[in-house]
Amino acid sequence: MRRAWLAVAGLVVVADGMGAGLGPIQYYRGACDASAACALEGGVFVAASDEDNRLRLYRHDAPGLPVREFDVSAFLAVKAKTECDLEAAARIGSRIYWIGSHGPNRDGEERWERQVMFATEFSGTGAATRLTPVGLPYRGLLRDLERDARTAQLVVRGSRGKGEARATEIEGLAAWPDGQLLMGFRGPLVQGRTAVVALENPEEVLLRGERARIGERSDLDLGGLGIWGMTAVGQRVYLVAGPVEGQGRCRIYRWDGRRSSAAPVMIGEMDSREIQPEALLSVPGRAEGEFLLLSDDGGTRTDGEDCKDLKAASDRRFRSAWFR
Repeated sequence: MRRAWLAVAGLVVVADGMGAGLGPIQYYRGACDASAACALEGGVFVAASDEDNRLRLYRHDAPGLPVREFDVSAFLAVKAKTECDLEAAARIGSRIYWIGSHGPNRDGEERWERQVMFATEFSGTGAATRLTPVGLPYRGLLRDLERDARTAQLVVRGSRGKGEARATEIEGLAAWPDGQLLMGFRGPLVQGRTAVVALENPEEVLLRGERARIGERSDLDLGGLGIWGMTAVGQRVYLVAGPVEGQGRCRIYRWDGRRSSAAPVMIGEMDSREIQPEALLSVPGRAEGEFLLLSDDGGTRTDGEDCKDLKAASDRRFRSAWFR
């Protein structure tokens, strides 16, 4: 097996075959925490921040300020500055599913506003894309996971030990071809492994008010890391994995093993202090195996302040890079 190594701006990437690597760092403005995103047609993607409830539309080939914003605070029945901690998104057709972390805040307090799933429909393409919330937000997922013997141990309703990530933290979402959603957990780890759990009926939950039907659970060995982001391309799942708490080395995995015994294969590794990828996008029109990584940069210092504390939208920014 051949492996290609490439060092870019302090990042080291390893992947099967030749031509793998990480492109130059680019900056998008208007937000600091690119925690969830979905690629759309017409050269755009929509991104959520875990610090507010605005969905921002960006051109992926023209980094800068968003071309359009959509505030979903009223739909979620929260105040504009309330953090729903949106951490992942997945697209099925013209519908985008969004999910909050379902975890506590940094003080270990359970927060109901973070326990949310909802859906938006999009219309138009490019800069003319519009997003419209549909159905109703769902806040019963933790209850549904607790009631299922296969997933009850994944529900930890408060911090356990140091930091928030020892509790339940859902940070990955991927759409499976049969209409199910795969939910990836950053924490808790179970015997050093992280969980991926299927949600079998997302449309019925959010559009018809039915209870979530929990499907199969897969426990993945990611070297003691938790899931920071995920996407599916056909019947392959690509994962960004990083430390359950804090920063350090993070990795990109390819997983072909849903409903089989195949183990995830590492295809890239980088230092999260250089870029902290919490979303990876498969972009229409780009080559297969090429992804746009978006970084959660809320704690990045700019002029002596954390990015998320900067008042001017034009000063707030997050990093991105293409990974192949």
